[in-house]
Amino acid sequence: MKMFLIAITSLMLLVNVNADEFETTTEEVQKMFVEFDNMSDTLDSHAKAKLDTLDTSGSDIEGIYVGKTDSRGSDMYNYILGLKRAQMVADYVGLDRNTVTSNGKNDAIEDDINNMRKDRIVLIKIITYKVIFKPVFGANGPLMGPTHHLQYNTLPQGMNRM
Repeated sequence: MKMFLIAITSLMLLVNVNADEFETTTEEVQKMFVEFDNMSDTLDSHAKAKLDTLDTSGSDIEGIYVGKTDSRGSDMYNYILGLKRAQMVADYVGLDRNTVTSNGKNDAIEDDINNMRKDRIVLIKIITYKVIFKPVFGANGPLMGPTHHLQYNTLPQGMNRM
Protein backbone atom coordinates (compact mmCIF):
# COMPACT_ATOMS: atom_id res chain seq x y z
CA MET A 1 0.00 0.00 0.00
CA LYS A 2 2.88 2.36 0.82
CA MET A 3 4.39 1.91 -2.67
CA PHE A 4 0.98 2.54 -4.24
CA LEU A 5 0.66 5.87 -2.39
CA ILE A 6 4.20 6.85 -3.41
CA ALA A 7 3.38 6.00 -7.06
CA ILE A 8 0.14 8.01 -7.00
CA THR A 9 1.87 10.97 -5.28
CA SER A 10 4.69 10.88 -7.84
CA LEU A 11 2.16 10.72 -10.65
CA MET A 12 0.29 13.74 -9.27
CA LEU A 13 3.55 15.69 -9.08
CA LEU A 14 4.31 14.70 -12.67
CA VAL A 15 0.88 15.91 -13.80
CA ASN A 16 1.20 19.24 -11.96
CA VAL A 17 4.76 19.95 -13.10
CA ASN A 18 4.09 19.19 -16.76
CA ALA A 19 0.58 20.66 -17.06
CA ASP A 20 1.77 23.69 -19.10
CA GLU A 21 3.17 21.38 -21.76
CA PHE A 22 -0.34 20.16 -22.52
CA GLU A 23 -2.20 23.43 -23.00
CA THR A 24 -1.92 26.80 -24.69
CA THR A 25 -4.04 29.96 -24.48
CA THR A 26 -5.39 31.75 -27.56
CA GLU A 27 -7.32 34.97 -28.00
CA GLU A 28 -10.36 35.56 -30.16
CA VAL A 29 -10.92 39.29 -30.78
CA GLN A 30 -14.09 41.07 -31.86
CA LYS A 31 -13.96 44.76 -32.80
CA MET A 32 -16.81 47.17 -33.33
CA PHE A 33 -17.84 50.78 -32.81
CA VAL A 34 -21.15 52.45 -32.01
CA GLU A 35 -22.13 56.03 -32.79
CA PHE A 36 -23.73 58.61 -30.51
CA ASP A 37 -25.76 61.74 -31.10
CA ASN A 38 -24.25 65.16 -30.41
CA MET A 39 -23.73 65.82 -26.66
CA SER A 40 -25.36 62.48 -25.79
CA ASP A 41 -24.24 59.42 -23.89
CA THR A 42 -27.47 57.49 -24.52
CA LEU A 43 -27.55 54.35 -26.65
CA ASP A 44 -30.20 54.43 -29.36
CA SER A 45 -32.00 51.31 -30.65
CA HIS A 46 -29.62 50.99 -33.61
CA ALA A 47 -26.57 50.95 -31.32
CA LYS A 48 -28.22 48.42 -28.99
CA ALA A 49 -29.05 46.13 -31.91
CA LYS A 50 -25.44 46.36 -33.07
CA LEU A 51 -24.11 45.55 -29.58
CA ASP A 52 -26.45 42.56 -29.35
CA THR A 53 -24.46 40.89 -32.14
CA LEU A 54 -21.33 40.67 -29.95
CA ASP A 55 -20.52 37.19 -28.67
CA THR A 56 -20.03 37.59 -24.92
CA SER A 57 -20.31 33.93 -23.99
CA GLY A 58 -17.38 32.25 -22.35
CA SER A 59 -15.77 32.09 -18.96
CA ASP A 60 -12.65 34.18 -19.57
CA ILE A 61 -13.67 37.25 -21.53
CA GLU A 62 -12.68 40.93 -21.38
CA GLY A 63 -14.18 44.10 -22.82
CA ILE A 64 -12.19 47.22 -23.71
CA TYR A 65 -14.13 50.41 -24.47
CA VAL A 66 -12.69 53.74 -25.63
CA GLY A 67 -15.04 56.74 -25.74
CA LYS A 68 -14.41 59.49 -28.30
CA THR A 69 -16.02 62.85 -29.07
CA ASP A 70 -16.00 65.39 -31.84
CA SER A 71 -13.85 68.52 -31.67
CA ARG A 72 -16.52 70.80 -30.17
CA GLY A 73 -16.49 71.49 -26.44
CA SER A 74 -13.72 71.90 -23.88
CA ASP A 75 -11.12 69.20 -23.31
CA MET A 76 -12.56 68.35 -19.86
CA TYR A 77 -16.16 68.18 -21.14
CA ASN A 78 -15.14 65.96 -24.04
CA TYR A 79 -13.10 63.67 -21.81
CA ILE A 80 -16.00 63.18 -19.39
CA LEU A 81 -18.50 62.71 -22.22
CA GLY A 82 -16.25 60.11 -23.87
CA LEU A 83 -15.91 58.31 -20.54
CA LYS A 84 -19.68 58.33 -19.98
CA ARG A 85 -20.23 56.91 -23.47
CA ALA A 86 -17.69 54.16 -22.91
CA GLN A 87 -19.24 53.30 -19.52
CA MET A 88 -22.73 53.23 -21.05
CA VAL A 89 -21.57 50.68 -23.65
CA ALA A 90 -19.70 48.64 -21.02
CA ASP A 91 -22.80 48.53 -18.82
CA TYR A 92 -24.97 47.44 -21.74
CA VAL A 93 -22.57 44.67 -22.78
CA GLY A 94 -22.38 43.56 -19.14
CA LEU A 95 -19.01 41.87 -18.75
CA ASP A 96 -17.27 41.56 -15.38
CA ARG A 97 -13.79 42.33 -16.74
CA ASN A 98 -13.95 45.74 -18.41
CA THR A 99 -11.48 48.46 -19.27
CA VAL A 100 -13.25 51.77 -19.82
CA THR A 101 -11.27 54.78 -21.05
CA SER A 102 -11.81 58.04 -22.90
CA ASN A 103 -9.75 59.78 -25.53
CA GLY A 104 -11.99 62.81 -25.18
CA LYS A 105 -11.70 65.06 -28.19
CA ASN A 106 -10.96 63.05 -31.30
CA ASP A 107 -8.03 64.24 -33.40
CA ALA A 108 -10.32 65.28 -36.22
CA ILE A 109 -8.73 67.45 -38.88
CA GLU A 110 -12.03 68.72 -40.26
CA ASP A 111 -14.61 70.59 -38.21
CA ASP A 112 -17.29 69.87 -40.82
CA ILE A 113 -20.62 69.19 -39.05
CA ASN A 114 -21.40 66.28 -41.39
CA ASN A 115 -18.08 64.55 -40.65
CA MET A 116 -18.25 65.07 -36.87
CA ARG A 117 -20.75 62.23 -36.41
CA LYS A 118 -18.05 59.68 -37.20
CA ASP A 119 -15.98 61.16 -34.35
CA ARG A 120 -18.73 60.59 -31.72
CA ILE A 121 -18.12 56.90 -31.14
CA VAL A 122 -17.09 54.24 -28.67
CA LEU A 123 -14.55 51.74 -29.93
CA ILE A 124 -15.17 48.25 -28.58
CA LYS A 125 -12.79 45.32 -28.36
CA ILE A 126 -14.01 42.04 -26.88
CA ILE A 127 -11.30 39.46 -26.16
CA THR A 128 -12.18 35.85 -25.41
CA TYR A 129 -9.35 33.80 -23.95
CA LYS A 130 -9.51 30.06 -24.68
CA VAL A 131 -7.38 27.24 -23.35
CA ILE A 132 -6.56 24.64 -25.97
CA PHE A 133 -5.26 21.28 -24.85
CA LYS A 134 -2.45 19.78 -26.89
CA PRO A 135 -2.72 16.02 -27.45
CA VAL A 136 0.05 13.83 -26.13
CA PHE A 137 1.24 11.14 -28.50
CA GLY A 138 2.08 7.79 -26.96
CA ALA A 139 3.09 4.42 -28.36
CA ASN A 140 -0.52 3.57 -29.24
CA GLY A 141 -1.55 6.94 -30.70
CA PRO A 142 -2.85 10.24 -29.33
CA LEU A 143 -3.72 10.47 -25.67
CA MET A 144 -5.55 13.32 -24.00
CA GLY A 145 -2.95 14.92 -21.73
CA PRO A 146 -1.13 14.17 -18.52
CA THR A 147 -3.97 12.17 -16.96
CA HIS A 148 -3.74 9.45 -19.60
CA HIS A 149 -1.62 7.37 -17.24
CA LEU A 150 -4.58 7.10 -14.91
CA GLN A 151 -7.08 6.49 -17.70
CA TYR A 152 -5.18 3.55 -19.13
CA ASN A 153 -4.01 2.19 -15.76
CA THR A 154 -0.34 2.58 -16.65
CA LEU A 155 2.45 4.33 -14.86
CA PRO A 156 4.83 6.90 -16.33
CA GLN A 157 8.09 5.61 -17.71
CA GLY A 158 10.55 4.76 -14.96
CA MET A 159 7.88 3.90 -12.38
CA ASN A 160 7.52 0.18 -11.70
CA ARG A 161 4.53 -1.68 -10.37
CA MET A 162 4.87 -3.64 -7.15
